[in-house]
Amino acid sequence: MKKKCKRCGREFEAIRRDVECCSTLCRLTLFKNRPAERKGVERICPECGKTFLHNGTRKIYCGKECAYGAKKRGERERERMSKLWS
Repeated sequence: MKKKCKRCGREFEAIRRDVECCSTLCRLTLFKNRPAERKGVERICPECGKTFLHNGTRKIYCGKECAYGAKKRGERERERMSKLWS
């Protein structure tokens, strides 16, 4: 079946229906550039309150420092609660 490459626009013979690109180079280039095409979703970090962009992942915190800080805070809170109930 004849298809048009999504990256370079060249017409090619596709073996499968789900093929989008004419070559491996076009496929890898298209895949590499896709996150840049998505503008991202703006979120607010629950740890520091800073606004950050993410591209559709399940990212909650703006960086490793905030994620680690939230994890440590949660551990301290669980420890405190276990002492109260013991």
